[in-house]
Amino acid sequence: MFLFLTSARGREYHFFVKGGNDSELNAGNVVQREKANSQAKQTTALQPRQYLPGVFELGKAGVGKTHLATALCHQAVLQGHQTVFTTLFDFTSKLAKAKSSFNLIEYYAKVPLLCLDELGYVVPTKEQADAIFQIISKRTEVRTTIVTTNLIPSQWGKIFDSVTASAILDRLSMNGRFITCEGRSYRSKK
Repeated sequence: MFLFLTSARGREYHFFVKGGNDSELNAGNVVQREKANSQAKQTTALQPRQYLPGVFELGKAGVGKTHLATALCHQAVLQGHQTVFTTLFDFTSKLAKAKSSFNLIEYYAKVPLLCLDELGYVVPTKEQADAIFQIISKRTEVRTTIVTTNLIPSQWGKIFDSVTASAILDRLSMNGRFITCEGRSYRSKK
């Protein structure tokens, strides 16, 4: 069960919290369903004014990427950190409606923990891709970013142009942790 501390706007949740301590993931871990909860618990301790390096979750649909990302955000909330969880669809919709993308970019760049969920299901416009790059670039080595996707890095050319995809992956992988979620979909019948 997850307790979201403030109201949700669409599928973007805003969490406001206090305090904690730092721990890291082992790079290249394969997270099986049985290990996901303990992995999330080990991963999420954050110190005030410190950041957990970026977390990049890969896996096919239904294996628990969003659940794990939500658990990481939830743990950060319990430790007192402001957190924003949004899907790429909702983010690109906000960008399309924004009168000034600068203010939106600055907001997302400064939130202590940002989770971009479902990267790969929506193809952003060139301007939206540039905004995503700017946000991730401004967050590199300063703020924690969690990204969930169904695409391996070599397939990011399907959603971004090759230069933008390479630049985003470069920044996400800098001190970041990659988690591959495997197994049968939770949604499939047993």
